[in-house]
This record gives sequence, C-alpha cells and structure tokens, in this order.
Amino acid sequence: MTKSYLSSDTGESAGGFNLNVAKINLDDFGIPVGGTLDKIVIGLDTESGQGTTPSLSLVGAINSQNLTAIPEPASTLGLLTLGFLGTASAINRKLSQGKK
Repeated sequence: MTKSYLSSDTGESAGGFNLNVAKINLDDFGIPVGGTLDKIVIGLDTESGQGTTPSLSLVGAINSQNLTAIPEPASTLGLLTLGFLGTASAINRKLSQGKK
C-alpha cells in the first residue's frame, strides 16, 4: 500500500534550512492503537526547479483513534449526585439506628 503525504513548513529552521513536517496517520494503513511496525519506507523527491536535496531529521507517526473516552459533564454530574445520595442515605441510616 502506498500513500502520499505532503510536507508543510513549520516556520522553524536549523542551520539555515527550513524544517518541514509531514503528518502520517497510521490509521490510513490499518495499524491499530498500540500496534507496531518493523519498517517504514519513505521516498524523498526534490521540488521541481528548486534543485535542493531533501533530507530527514525526524520521523514520527500517530494513530488518530481515541485511546480513552472522556466522560461528558452531564454523566459526571449524575455520578457525583448518585454518590452524594448514597452517602447521605448511609449517614441517615446510621443516625436512625443510633436513636433506637
């Protein structure tokens, strides 16, 4: 499977050379979260008319899938309310048993 990703300028430079980034999403290749690769082949091409030699200083890849879901505020508030009601009920039960 071959995918092409264009690089974009980061606005940073090192040694007088502009630093670019290409965002590679492992989901595009069916690699699951936590999956591993043993090889990535990257082809570099010169920009037409520029006569520059492309090079790499760092390569990284990510999965865009969520690792864990973040609870919605409404569900968190509901859980807090249930916890409070359970605690209040337990305290009320203890106080009622102490009066008998």
